Amino acid sequence: MASLSSSWEFHLPFAPADLLQDGGPGRYMVQEVLTARELPPALTAFRTAFRARGALAVLQHFDPIYSLLHHFRAVDTAVKEDALELMTQVVSQHSNELPAILGDSGLSHGDRTAHLNALKMNCYLLTGLVDAFEMETCKSGLLEVDPGGKNKKNRTKTSRSLWEEEREPLLQLLTRLLQLDLRQLWGGLVVEEEFVSLMTGSCYRILENSSIGFQKYRATREAVTHLLAAALVHYDHMFSATLKITQMLQHFEHVAPVFAQAVSLWATEYGLKSLVGELLREIGHKCPQDLARDASGIKGYATFITELAERIPALVLSNISVLLRHLDGESYVMRNAVLAAMAEVLVQVLNGDQLEEVSRGTRDQFLNMLQAHICDINGFVRSRVLQLFTRIVQCKASRSAARLTQKALCRFQGMEPFSGLVEENEEATILGVLKRLYTGKNSEDPPRGNSSLNTEEIVPEEQPQTELVKQEMLVQYLQDAYDFSVKITEALSLISKMMYENSVSVLHLSKLGLHNDDLEVFGSRVGAISGAYSQFCNLSIRYAFQGFAQPSSHWIPFMEAAVTLIYQLAEGAEEICAQILQLCSQQTLEKLQEADGQKADPGVSPSRVSDGASTLPTFLLMHLVSLVGQVALQQVAYLEVSVSAELRRRRILREEEKATKKHSDSSTKKQRPRSTGNETTMEEELGLVGASADDTEAELIRSICETELLDGKHLFSAFVPLVLKICNNPGLYSDPALSAAAALTLGKVCMISSEFCDSHLRLLFTMMEKSTLPGVRSNLIIAAGDLAIRFPNLVEPWTSQLYARLRDPCPSVRQTAGLVMTHLILKDMVKVKGQVSEMATLLIDPEEAIMGVAQNFFSELSNKASGCSGTRGHKSGEGLVEAGTLYSAQDNAIYNLLPDIISRLSDPNCGVEEESFHIIMRHLFSYITKDKQTESLVEKLCQRFRTARTERQYRDLSHCLTLLPLSERGLHKLQDNFDCFADKLQDPAVYSCFQTVLTRFRRAGGKPEIKALAEELEQKLAASHNRGLDSAETCQEGSGTPMPGLAKRKTTGSSRRHPLRTVNRDEGFVTPQPRNLRNHKGAQKRHPPKKAIITFSSDEENSSEDDLIKEELLRDWGDEEREREAVLDYG
Repeated sequence: MASLSSSWEFHLPFAPADLLQDGGPGRYMVQEVLTARELPPALTAFRTAFRARGALAVLQHFDPIYSLLHHFRAVDTAVKEDALELMTQVVSQHSNELPAILGDSGLSHGDRTAHLNALKMNCYLLTGLVDAFEMETCKSGLLEVDPGGKNKKNRTKTSRSLWEEEREPLLQLLTRLLQLDLRQLWGGLVVEEEFVSLMTGSCYRILENSSIGFQKYRATREAVTHLLAAALVHYDHMFSATLKITQMLQHFEHVAPVFAQAVSLWATEYGLKSLVGELLREIGHKCPQDLARDASGIKGYATFITELAERIPALVLSNISVLLRHLDGESYVMRNAVLAAMAEVLVQVLNGDQLEEVSRGTRDQFLNMLQAHICDINGFVRSRVLQLFTRIVQCKASRSAARLTQKALCRFQGMEPFSGLVEENEEATILGVLKRLYTGKNSEDPPRGNSSLNTEEIVPEEQPQTELVKQEMLVQYLQDAYDFSVKITEALSLISKMMYENSVSVLHLSKLGLHNDDLEVFGSRVGAISGAYSQFCNLSIRYAFQGFAQPSSHWIPFMEAAVTLIYQLAEGAEEICAQILQLCSQQTLEKLQEADGQKADPGVSPSRVSDGASTLPTFLLMHLVSLVGQVALQQVAYLEVSVSAELRRRRILREEEKATKKHSDSSTKKQRPRSTGNETTMEEELGLVGASADDTEAELIRSICETELLDGKHLFSAFVPLVLKICNNPGLYSDPALSAAAALTLGKVCMISSEFCDSHLRLLFTMMEKSTLPGVRSNLIIAAGDLAIRFPNLVEPWTSQLYARLRDPCPSVRQTAGLVMTHLILKDMVKVKGQVSEMATLLIDPEEAIMGVAQNFFSELSNKASGCSGTRGHKSGEGLVEAGTLYSAQDNAIYNLLPDIISRLSDPNCGVEEESFHIIMRHLFSYITKDKQTESLVEKLCQRFRTARTERQYRDLSHCLTLLPLSERGLHKLQDNFDCFADKLQDPAVYSCFQTVLTRFRRAGGKPEIKALAEELEQKLAASHNRGLDSAETCQEGSGTPMPGLAKRKTTGSSRRHPLRTVNRDEGFVTPQPRNLRNHKGAQKRHPPKKAIITFSSDEENSSEDDLIKEELLRDWGDEEREREAVLDYG
């Protein structure tokens, strides 16, 4: 045993075993580890010494308690409890004596050292017992099975329950000890960090118990909180606490609420506000990619952030900027947590209309961030954001916040508050106005007098007053309806995006937006709506006629809605719209006659009548041609949908009546011959009867459109020359709005007849190409998209002009072209292969919206069912048109298109910079996920080196290889095709890319033989690279002639092709020859189909020098690709 002396010091060990080793002179070392049997008498001796000498008795009796900790599992429970009771008494007495000792200015150095050693020894032993009991309790809690909680009253208290009772007083004891100014024992210096970690370590150990969050342990949690607060306030424990708390949040999910409560207490009651910033900063600096991989650990961080924002939102607001990076991270849990924190700040802090300017800006930024994540890629985030918006609205944070929040209530669960918004504005809806106008009930009317005399006196004067009230109500209704429709329109734009979602839950939630209650409400109002149909039609005609001659930007949208409504609801829609056309035409003629009268007036300036078009207001022509186009479009839709459906309905009724009559006749007549019955049954089973009838009805509709709607007898024929004159004379009719309206009308009229469409497609695409007005080009792109669906064979030769608009100088035109091409390609209406690289260039567009269109296109294309048909048809009987590429069932569409895209974009003349090429390829290669596709691309890219012509293409191909995850088979592909790229390795960029590929492969690990193959390939790469450099230096020093591999090759015809210009071209516009797929009588006999040759688009003119390479490509591409290319052979 050690004697009382100041000649040695007790150093807190990093591990208990360190005390068994000699740490050098002047350091305490355990002399003997007692056995379990020797412990009871040793503890008795320690207790006797304690009564005699107090807390300093541990200086001579440290070893028995250390031995008990060493044999803790083997020691009896009674002995362990006696040791814990003894050490509690020792530390308690020492803490009571220390204030007087610390205040004694005459304390000798020896006594101070003795008390310091005793303090560290006593605390080491007590905290060791606390940790040992806590670990034992946790293990017993995991192993203990509670059979349904039976016989709880009859159970005796176990050591676990006894320890849980003792835990809180011990923590309070340690807290009182830390509240003393213990620095005096260290000579007035800082208390050593090991001692503080010893005292706080027990707290963290207790918090690791998963049951600490139960309500019955609330006192224990509070004791731990106050102990850690003492360490933070008096002993500079903030840095260690920050690291420990973040570590525990990552590994123990249950501690998040406990630490959130503790941190809020420390910040409010102990003034430790800086700790909030340190913790949030530590979480904010976590790598989002690492957090995404640690699904279990991230929940603790998220819960901590959310609950901390609920408790101390003002402090979270001060430090929330460090968390914003996680909004762009991969973990949706962290995004939800940060967004929830923003919502709590909005509700509790930024919740008034009297905020300062800086606070208002912060509030608006938070709301914008929340709104942006309504379109988050993850459905859980979208749902959570809508819940947060609902909470903001319910808490009535501020009027401004409520207004900004209304934009968001449109998706998923947002459909419910969205419908609630409609219900709250019921008085502003059409039904509410109809109820007030046509029933005469108005809740706002003032009460009238009861006397009959007054009534009689008021009645004559009340009639105009009633009309005035109705007019005021109508004006107020129109204003309310307009404001409400604006909000609905904003919401619908986001709802439309929802329909592109891949998640099943998204579509399911959108369907749940209409509840049964809503359906019942709608059903109860159907009668009122039906009664108002005729009123709407009459109002539409009246307002369309009255507003036609007035220059208003709202007339055209109103007219389009009115015409659509008439064709959907009214009886005799053709006659109604014809009447509107006649009335509006009559007004136009009257205005023209007035202008001609002014022209004949000698007082009129000659400049005003310099040409015929200048005598008529531009808006009148714009209104007229817009009306013509809308009526034409709705007439076609009416015939194709409504009339066709009615014909089908009548045919089905006739067939049913016929079948009923036949059945009744068969009961009275003899059975017919079996052969006739079999033939009829066979026709019915094959569906030939209904199919032939459908074809007949479709042919009837097509015949009406082709021969009647545009002939001289129909009203449309009177307006077509006017539309064509405006389109053919852009210099005479230079108004942008008029030109755009005429262009759109031309497209709508072309929808009527394939013959008219074919004869005017050249005009339409010429305007699309050469018009200087973005509105005209955008309208014509939309019209061409519709025509490509209705008459695909006619539009197919003009596909290149559609692709050309993807490089239009105007962003709005590019965006429109991107949307239209996305729709057409995904619907297999235009060729994919050949010019799809133009869609890829939109991935680097400076406009974020256009870039989003391209990303959505390739995402949909990759998810699209790969069994794309090689042909497509149209119900109007236009025949079959090739779809461009036939994909196998197991292939990815982007995988099949990648070689062509790489070929075109790697051409320097294409206009795509090298860095932009890397961005495009990085996005496209992210869709290549199958090993078989990866290996095939590795081989194709290697072989492509042989046909590459420029150093830029070498670098681009090698960069593409770095984007593929190399497998063992891929490594073999590199080895087998080494000769294809060996001479290109002298280029440092190419060599660096191959090194990157091999480095990534070695990092992934693998079999020893594969590693040997990788090393061999790396040596060959280095040898080829060095050999190329040496040869280049030799050539330059000797004759000054560069190496053949580095010499620029002769520019071929394909490499000289100019990129698509971003301005309208002035050269002649040649109509492409349409491809006729119909059978020609007397045509030449078809030759046997030639063997398909797979080439890249940039190599089409170099076949003479690359026959051998193409044969290799054909062999490696496989039979499946030959079938695809065979589809492209038109014979």
